[in-house]
Amino acid sequence: MTDTRKTVVLCDFDGTITVEDSLDTVFDHFAPANWRAVGAAVRVGGGTRASIPVEVAMCRATRADFERVVREKIALRPGFRELLGLCRERRWEFVIVSEGFALHIRTVLEREGLQELRFYSNDLVFVDGSITVRQLYVNPDCGRCGNCKRNHVTGYKDAGFRTIYVGDGITDFCPAKEADFVLAKNVLAEYCETAGVRYRRFQDFHDVVRLLRQEAGGRAEE
Repeated sequence: MTDTRKTVVLCDFDGTITVEDSLDTVFDHFAPANWRAVGAAVRVGGGTRASIPVEVAMCRATRADFERVVREKIALRPGFRELLGLCRERRWEFVIVSEGFALHIRTVLEREGLQELRFYSNDLVFVDGSITVRQLYVNPDCGRCGNCKRNHVTGYKDAGFRTIYVGDGITDFCPAKEADFVLAKNVLAEYCETAGVRYRRFQDFHDVVRLLRQEAGGRAEE
């Protein structure tokens, strides 16, 4: 029996849509060499909600500096436009969910002519030489992430959507447990293996498109 629900693809940004992690890239450029060790120590107790603002505060750069590095260094993963084409073909919604920054996402999307894509993320505030993080989507019942991706998945499910989740990192663990269909790589794939979350593994978006076409075909035959 064919699933007649509306469908949304929720996709991580850094390391998933992009080849490089834009946060790591700007921190490598503008923070002291020990930023990874400092961030890791904070993350143990407070999650990425606590560690990312600490890492950002270590940076010495302007908004224009961040934009320049992201525009020059952050590439899309192969097949991403094909995934967007599949979503248009199937009339699926496509939404980016990121623990990273709106500044980085907008910079890449504008460079690629994809400004229309919807996203939910944290953002950066540049004031008098300092940089802080604005976190608009914290889950007060957890607080480990600045942007609770799980809440975005469950919000769409509550609205009657079938949810497809695509990701690669630690902030994708919780949403993967809630989604109807999961495509994973890197540490998210490892997590799904150990946690018993059903998933399919991908390397680029050509794989994602192929797997989604297979999954849709299988549902049509049920």
